[in-house]
Formats: sequence, C-alpha cells, structure tokens
Amino acid sequence: MPLKSLNKDQKIIKLGIAGVLLLILLTSYFYDPVNYTITDCSFRQMTGLSCPSCGLTRSFHALAHFHLSEAFGFHLLGPVFFTGMFLWMSWLIIQTVTGNSIQLKLKTYTAKMILGFVVAIWVVYWVIRMLGEIN
Repeated sequence: MPLKSLNKDQKIIKLGIAGVLLLILLTSYFYDPVNYTITDCSFRQMTGLSCPSCGLTRSFHALAHFHLSEAFGFHLLGPVFFTGMFLWMSWLIIQTVTGNSIQLKLKTYTAKMILGFVVAIWVVYWVIRMLGEIN
C-alpha cells in the first residue's frame, strides 16, 4: 500500500465523508427506531413485503448498543454494513490526521467482483426474506 501526501482539499473531502459516516453511526446510537419512526417504508406499504433495507436502521441501533444477536435478527447484513462504515470512517480519519493517502491497489475487475458479490448476497437475502413473509 503506497503512501501519497494529501493536499488541503483532499483532507477536507476525506474529513467530510468521515463526518457524514460518524453522524450516521451516532444517529444509530441515539435514535431508537422502535419508539420513533421517521417514515414508513413505501415498498412495504404498497406490497406488504420488506424492502431490501427494511430492518437496517433497527439493526444499526441494536449494534450501536452492542446487541449483536438482535442486530443480526433485524437485518442479516446490518452488522456487516455498520462495521464497514466504522472501518471506512476510521481509515479516512487516519489518512486525514497523518496527511497521507493510503492507496489500496485493487484491479477494476476485482473491485467489480467484490461489489457484485455484496449486491448478490443482499438480493438473495432479500428474496429469502420475502419468501418467508409470503408463507
């Protein structure tokens, strides 16, 4: 992983993205989706079935309070996404503080395969959830 110095604009962008991620993670801790609902899921209202992201907010909230089994119960991928966001935020903060950009060298094909794998798992999980709701 080669290091490259960051300029001021790059630091601001990385810190801004880290700030948004931190806001999401902190909101997950303080906002209780069981007691306070921002909005109802339009997909669920129209179909009666869960959308691909149904349960993610509750999963994030449970994980923020270290309730791992509840987090997986609300959405199987919630803890994975939450952990990924935390690691990404930490990586951005480390880069900003050190002033060095840590370059991960992934070939375009490899990156597309990883993204495709994550999306495929998410879609398969959603279909399985919907089939369980239909029965």
